[in-house]
Amino acid sequence: MISTPTVLIVGAGGSAPFDFPVGRKLLEDIIKIMSDMSSKQCNTVSEYLVAQERQKDMKNPASFYQPAVRTRILEFVKHFDKSQLASIDAFLEKRKEYSNIGQLAIAAVLIPFENPNSFSRKPRFLESDRENQTWYEYLFDILLKGDIDNFRQNKLSVLTFNYDRSFEYCLSTALESTYNLSPLKSRQLMEEVIPIVHLYGSLGELQGANARDYSNRLDTMSLGIASSSVKIIDTAREDTEEFQKAHMLIKEARKLVFVGFGFDPTNLERLKIHDHFTGQEIYATAYGLEEEEIDKRIYSPLHQQDPNFHLNIDRTGSMATKALHKLMPFED
Repeated sequence: MISTPTVLIVGAGGSAPFDFPVGRKLLEDIIKIMSDMSSKQCNTVSEYLVAQERQKDMKNPASFYQPAVRTRILEFVKHFDKSQLASIDAFLEKRKEYSNIGQLAIAAVLIPFENPNSFSRKPRFLESDRENQTWYEYLFDILLKGDIDNFRQNKLSVLTFNYDRSFEYCLSTALESTYNLSPLKSRQLMEEVIPIVHLYGSLGELQGANARDYSNRLDTMSLGIASSSVKIIDTAREDTEEFQKAHMLIKEARKLVFVGFGFDPTNLERLKIHDHFTGQEIYATAYGLEEEEIDKRIYSPLHQQDPNFHLNIDRTGSMATKALHKLMPFED
């Protein structure tokens, strides 16, 4: 059980163990897949956009709109590719005329990776690597210690910069199997105890009037639901409902734990840790970052905000689980 109020901040690297394309890979996949008019993802986006056009004018058949729609998709890909910007989010913040296509492209590329079987603990590794549990397993083992009343005492909140819903799906199914709950009851319990905020939107709600199952099925209906939940935040705006909730949760926390977070200056600034965090303990996994990068991206910005912050960082583990085992951020 986590008894100290803790905010877990998850970046792109947090989804990598579950096969989602992140960072550079997501960028490359969007460019490659949306350039291929024969791909299922590009065809589904095209079909969805054609349907949108037909809603405005039903006089013409779908074939009438297809050439123009495909031209717009290719123009989007061309400009995104040539922009040299580091992420699709950064591109869409600046080229708002491509927001609709960009949101559809993000959803179309990510939906096929929402595979419920990704969390199976049947051996997927070599014999020597079987001790490598995922960081979800590590965390959920802590959260689920004891009976259901113990679970209700957990004081964890989650802020994620990722669109995928793997964290909440995996946690809700763990609750379902551990405490013999229905899918509905498990998700209600999760939402009651563990606030999860997708700061840039998600691929849809898991339950509710406009929900989408955790599934890799891609069609125009699932694409429409998922893309409508993806949010493009203007660089000048930091007052969205999601970030306002994040600031409130950070203010209430005594610990911050970063997992798979790249410490992008814009994302760090939007969290406004200096303005809201009154605790002192900050933990972070930093695999792949050199000492100079850690100093530039983490130590310097955070210590400038408050020299009393106690930073605990591990960059040696190639898997977040190993780093968390060393840092033990959820221990009281």
